Amino acid sequence: MANQERNCGSLWPFYLGAIVLMVLLLVLAVLGLYHFFMPNSLPMLFGAIFLGSGMQRPRLRTKDVVMNGTLFLLLAVLPLVFQKAFPEQKQDTERLRIENGRIYQGGREYRQISFNKFDLWLQYLDQGWDHPRGKAKEDAKKAVQELCERGFGMNRTMSPFYAGWYEDVFFDEDPEKQAEERRQFFAATDEMLNDSSACGMHTILSLMWNIETLADLGHHSLHEGLTDPNSLGYQKFKEFAGAVASRYKNRPDVIVEIGNEWDLFADLQKPNGVFDIRGGMDCPDPNEREEVVCVGDRLSPGKIVRDKRNNFTSDELVAFQKRATEFIKSIDSDRLVTSGNAGPRQSAMHLFRSAKANEPSDWGHDNLKERRKYFEMMYVGSGIDIIQIHSYGDRNLAWYQDVARDLGAPLIVGEIGPSGGESRDFTYTSPTNIFQMERAFRVIKDSDIQVALVWAYGDDRVSNSKSPDFRIRDGYTDRFLLVAQQANKDLQTKERQK
Repeated sequence: MANQERNCGSLWPFYLGAIVLMVLLLVLAVLGLYHFFMPNSLPMLFGAIFLGSGMQRPRLRTKDVVMNGTLFLLLAVLPLVFQKAFPEQKQDTERLRIENGRIYQGGREYRQISFNKFDLWLQYLDQGWDHPRGKAKEDAKKAVQELCERGFGMNRTMSPFYAGWYEDVFFDEDPEKQAEERRQFFAATDEMLNDSSACGMHTILSLMWNIETLADLGHHSLHEGLTDPNSLGYQKFKEFAGAVASRYKNRPDVIVEIGNEWDLFADLQKPNGVFDIRGGMDCPDPNEREEVVCVGDRLSPGKIVRDKRNNFTSDELVAFQKRATEFIKSIDSDRLVTSGNAGPRQSAMHLFRSAKANEPSDWGHDNLKERRKYFEMMYVGSGIDIIQIHSYGDRNLAWYQDVARDLGAPLIVGEIGPSGGESRDFTYTSPTNIFQMERAFRVIKDSDIQVALVWAYGDDRVSNSKSPDFRIRDGYTDRFLLVAQQANKDLQTKERQK
């Protein structure tokens, strides 16, 4: 897949050639008229007209033949040049689009069961928690090849996780260093997208996976980052999101996501705020003062807020997502945007009402009417194209699909996995979990959900190498991979049978 620069820059020779030929044509036309009105120099171009009217056949000279032959040749070639320079606009069969609340690709409904390879972007950037430096990209390319060979056509992946990681690869106070960082950043991202699209894979790019980054990049509270369009955190979000949107404006294989599960931080009203104090942070005692500003964090350098000013409400999140979506679409109006939201908690509406009333958190369970009202509040008028939920053992998938259909928007299950049960078993080698996933895949097909992405493929972090939880990889979870492959084929067969 060509990147944006090649898409936009490859036609300039044809534009230049067309302009040159038009100038030559104009000059020859003037010369033709000159010869027409000069005695004994009637151009061959007009000879047939005068022969047909009975006038005397003109005396042809060598220069007339050469000039008019050249003119006819240019007239014959010019349409071909214009056809190359301004090709007919054909429907792009790779780009996903939405019609009547459904996702389409090339005139047919798009359907896909695939995976989150959440650390893929970090690996191509040779960055992350503890991916083996120098080998990370090699592991990432292997994962893409494995997914492609098994016919999986979508991946969801994260941007840098912490504020410090953004500063490593995208932001720098030195303009020259920043320019070089961004050159390398987009070279790596281009390579990731090109490798993925080589087998027809679409990629969901999560622009700011970790919500705390919105606060820490601006060295202010999360509430300020969400609600103040002039805050430094939001300005840096716009700078990053705008650069990504501009770079990949012409790519048909990219969907953008605002962030991961930001909705699960809303309405909690925690006394010390929704962000924890990590080990190594130098912070005042939160029990002794209301405003807690920490320093010394290696993941988020500089001053960072860790107090109740990081609390926010669901309607404030909706306003932010609407503002962010409008900004992205101001750059690329055709780009599909999804929220990254996990979906409402069991107590979502109760928590929202108590937070808005500044009352103690109400963890009472919502009934279906309240859950639906909350779900509608999160999406109606938000500008988000694709509704997203995450499901781990949740049997309400069909209900969510019905509500999304009523709202006129497509639903994707951005994360799906086993519930773990009382044993907290999240392995994909467990017969119980494989059976649970088979059942979930049947619900997805029967409910007419178009996309579901399993969590998670090929977690290559060294620190997680001994944990079997949520680990999926060739040679390790082959039985489950065969189940997922068959479910993907069955889902796509359903579309062909419609």
